[in-house]
Amino acid sequence: MRFELRTLGPVLLVLLAGYLATTSYDSGIFSGFSSVSGAAVVAKDQCSADKTLFKISETKNAHAELATENNYNFAVCWDGQGSTNRKCDGKNAVLRLSADTNAHVEGPSQKTYSPEVCFGTMTCKLGEKNTCDALGPTYKCIASLSGYTNAHVAECGFYENDLCCSDGGPGAGQKKDTDGDGIWDDGDGKGIGNNYCNPASQDPQKKDLKICDDNCIDIKNADQKDSDNDGAGDACDDFKQDSCSIKKIDDNCPFRQDCKDLSAKWDVSSIVEGNPASLTVTGSTECSERMVFFKVFDSVNKQLVTIEPQPATFSKSTTTITASSQWTGEYYASSLNKYYFQATVTGGKAHIQLQSPSDKLLTVTKAPSAVCGNGIVEGSNNEECDDGNTNDTDDCSNTCKRKRYAGGRSCQDDPLCIPGAPATYMVCKSDVTQSYFCITGSGGCKQLSIPLPCGKVGGVQKICVKGADSCRSPTCSYNYPVTPCVNGQQQKQCVATPAGASHCSCAGYPQTISCQMPHEEEPFPVFTWGNVLVTILLLITFYTFRRGVRWKSR
Repeated sequence: MRFELRTLGPVLLVLLAGYLATTSYDSGIFSGFSSVSGAAVVAKDQCSADKTLFKISETKNAHAELATENNYNFAVCWDGQGSTNRKCDGKNAVLRLSADTNAHVEGPSQKTYSPEVCFGTMTCKLGEKNTCDALGPTYKCIASLSGYTNAHVAECGFYENDLCCSDGGPGAGQKKDTDGDGIWDDGDGKGIGNNYCNPASQDPQKKDLKICDDNCIDIKNADQKDSDNDGAGDACDDFKQDSCSIKKIDDNCPFRQDCKDLSAKWDVSSIVEGNPASLTVTGSTECSERMVFFKVFDSVNKQLVTIEPQPATFSKSTTTITASSQWTGEYYASSLNKYYFQATVTGGKAHIQLQSPSDKLLTVTKAPSAVCGNGIVEGSNNEECDDGNTNDTDDCSNTCKRKRYAGGRSCQDDPLCIPGAPATYMVCKSDVTQSYFCITGSGGCKQLSIPLPCGKVGGVQKICVKGADSCRSPTCSYNYPVTPCVNGQQQKQCVATPAGASHCSCAGYPQTISCQMPHEEEPFPVFTWGNVLVTILLLITFYTFRRGVRWKSR
């Protein structure tokens, strides 16, 4: 049986074209073969002074000179934002010359040559040929160098080392990058904020930093880390663990809890290390009996691990109410020792976070006569612990250093504290009328808080429920369904049984919680202009070949 592939051949080629075009553009097969050029070597009179980076003697194998010199006929001309600022600020170096003119060059990170060529807000790096794209979508090749130092200059692509630069702004045909971190303000071209970046997301549109939107437009954060998946990167998110707060309280909470009129403050402005300072949160009467969790931060070093104050409960009152705790002042020789605190209020439709005023910080000063063995941990004396003695046989040595455990840690987490659990994760013991939470203690390890009484509701004693953020009635059962994940958030519902019982309360629900978007399967390839071009080329090849050879199968 004969079967001519006159029809089948073109069909197969069309399908192949669809696959090749879609795959190559989506997966980046064609990306990375060449660096985008951000400058052109042109005659010097064709480049304005505010865009001339430096001048060179030839287009290849050239020497270089400063832009202000006038001995060479060619200029390396930037196609981005022009600038008259040539002052070096430690961040805007383009490259270094061995002399003002007739110079060899070296990369911006080298320290051998002088003068240094600097330009506006430029950030430049020297790397291997055709690797500028890997530094970020705003990086472009401006020249190639024969080496990292003592080098000649040429157009991009001539030598094996590309000089890659970004000014944080759009060049010809480029998008805008306000903070110059290599992430477009509007990566997908559909409007800023339409598709915020998050490398940890399961959504491929948010993971791809070349097509998503910068989640901190005004602050450099090339990693685009967004711990709570709320669309604000950690670099510009004052509340990194709360998807209901971005830059101010409740600005992303569709279900604000009733507890309102909240404020937080230190009760003193200065203490000596080792002494207590009170933290107070004030709220409306609706905050009554709700729990508050505290965390203290150094005003400069946000990563400094401090001992967390004990959680507290709002008092029960018909007027303005407060929740207070204490923090023992810590002193660090390498810090300014000025502190603020954040408070998280639970028990409502969404956790609310607030912060003590940034202009009313707590200052901790060093003790005038710090000594090991006085029962006060004094950082000015490099102490890690102080149990009031100089006994070298207990967990705190005679030099006030903590005992080391397996792995080099100076402390151990309480076994009831689950690794990675949030601060609002309730822990229970045998007396279920008391609740506990895990807070950061000495040495950075998790320890149980003081017990917080569960109280009563409708005359029924509430009990501790593991994993909850508030105590529940023992005669009730609860189910917590969640809604689908939309824009990184979902609603956690509450269904209480028996329904309608006054002591079976679902107060505080639904809650807004963070989530990750489900992974979407890649769509079947669709045709674009790229497919059309590839199809035409393949069909021309097919019919040219078919004129001389007839494909057959028996």
